[in-house]
Amino acid sequence: MKRKTLDVDVFVTAQVNENANTVNWEFLVSGTGTPFGDLEDFKIFEAETSLDNSTGEIQFFSPENPETPVLDLEWDNRSSTEKSFSATLIVDDNEENNGSLSITIIGYFEEDPDFSLSFSDGFDSTIEVTWNSETLEGSIATAEETCFWGEDLAVTECN
Repeated sequence: MKRKTLDVDVFVTAQVNENANTVNWEFLVSGTGTPFGDLEDFKIFEAETSLDNSTGEIQFFSPENPETPVLDLEWDNRSSTEKSFSATLIVDDNEENNGSLSITIIGYFEEDPDFSLSFSDGFDSTIEVTWNSETLEGSIATAEETCFWGEDLAVTECN
């Protein structure tokens, strides 16, 4: 079996803007024999992050359409007790065709034993999970139903 030769150069830049408290990143690839053919300074991703990396956004690109991102990731560590993350898969310019997921974690880094986690798909569908790290009791709720579990992690009731 003959192996295909891959010759790729990677170029990463990071430009710090201390006045804006940000870092702008670019990850470029040039090479031959890639699954996408030959590439010349193709931008795989670009990002803007805060200097402390507590907030940011990364956009990933595809060689098929290098001007339009295919995936957009954002995060925001709002405080020591609240973190959020969202991802949007970009299919085309019609927002209705695109898929997204948002996650918010509240209480995750707090001494308080009560935690909550929220998942949102961007289409008015949200799942809320709450739990107590000491008692292990918690719940999972959608718009239609809420189910509760006990200390043995078995579901006790749904309504």
